Amino acid sequence: MTSLRPGRQVDAVRRPSRPVRAAGVAVLTAMLLSGCGSWWGSDDKPALPGERIAVMPEKADIRIDPAVASEAITVPPAWQNGEWPQTSGYGNHAMHALAGPETPVEAWRGDAGVGSGGAKRLMAQPVMADGRIYVLDADSNVVALDASTGRGVWSVELAPDSDLLEGAYGGGLAIADGRIYAATGFGDVVALNPADGVELWRTSMHTPFRAPPAAGEGRVFVQSFDNQLIALAGDSGRELWRHGGVPATQMILGGAAPGVLGNLVVAAYSSGDLVALRGDSGRVGWAETLAGFAAAGSSLSALTDILSDPVIDRDMVFAGTVGGRIAAFDVRSGLRVWEQPFKVNQTPWVADTTVYVVVDSTRLVAMRRSDGRVRWVVDLPAFEDPEDREDPIRWTGPVLAGGRLYLASSAGSLMALNPTDGSKTSETDVGGAVNISPIVADGKLYVLRDDATLIAYR
Repeated sequence: MTSLRPGRQVDAVRRPSRPVRAAGVAVLTAMLLSGCGSWWGSDDKPALPGERIAVMPEKADIRIDPAVASEAITVPPAWQNGEWPQTSGYGNHAMHALAGPETPVEAWRGDAGVGSGGAKRLMAQPVMADGRIYVLDADSNVVALDASTGRGVWSVELAPDSDLLEGAYGGGLAIADGRIYAATGFGDVVALNPADGVELWRTSMHTPFRAPPAAGEGRVFVQSFDNQLIALAGDSGRELWRHGGVPATQMILGGAAPGVLGNLVVAAYSSGDLVALRGDSGRVGWAETLAGFAAAGSSLSALTDILSDPVIDRDMVFAGTVGGRIAAFDVRSGLRVWEQPFKVNQTPWVADTTVYVVVDSTRLVAMRRSDGRVRWVVDLPAFEDPEDREDPIRWTGPVLAGGRLYLASSAGSLMALNPTDGSKTSETDVGGAVNISPIVADGKLYVLRDDATLIAYR
């Protein structure tokens, strides 16, 4: 049986495609959508002028395909990953089936710094390597914790000036080549020593980063809010090349980490463009778009953001937009293999022949990997007050560990589902809102609450 651990190297240079040229840079505050407060809490400031777009999506018409629903879903054997070094696991974001708890039991909880509150947002997924977990908190501090006990090891402030922290949320962390790379909301890329947090180098790009970095082959890749993908030398921070995507006229906070596998880099821009490039040169192999394919009647149709990390798995790349499209592309040519009109803001999870993805923030869908046909769909709790349809719930995940699909919610739930049919196997109260997908490493499941409390489950 072919191994389903993070995959082989693929060079994406088969055919040239249309260039995606840079346009002008808009002022960020004019681009942020009002109405996102339902996800992040209320905002007492006066509303900005302009068109309002509802961020609670209308539910798509998801039809189960009887022909594939009758097929048995094979869950591959679990393997134990010793680390979770980048957002969504490894650089290609394809982790398959991991060792983890079948029924979660709390092992410890620790303080991971400053959480969300006011204008501050905790947005970055933790990363883990060599027995330590690292968190970029809402004040742009990097906090290191012992993965066995949850005790703090060190903490480093990244902002050179506290004035830079106003609205400077976003970015994230990646670990590679013995360094921690941090992309920040105030426009700096910083490399740290994982042992003690000592700064190794800093490069100021003068443009905010909302997405986490990615790293591989001695390079670190960062993507700015105005859709510039920049490659830096991992040992020095020297710029190697950059690629300009088309800036989006409207966007939701956050962004997708580039997908990296060997010399292949896949950038997912907020414009809805998906671009495959050579990591060593920035040469474009292919470019496609998910823009203009929004679900019919969707109030999110004007949004083209790809917030979910592109997944590079064997012969395909998977990506989806909040406006209403998830698609699979041939990794070499960029040709579209299949697509579905689903609104996606969470990274799809690929395991063997199945793709699992959260749709509309409140449903979990299992699709056949080869053609996107729906195997099953499960409705998740959508409101804390379902009778009055108040206090909407947002679900993050899934991750597949211990033979269970785990999702966490803004209502403070950690839910486990059977990956073969979507039936619920357990639900745990984590004691606070969660808006970041859980991570898995060394057989443990880690959940980062909005208040920066990190909880480990075994």
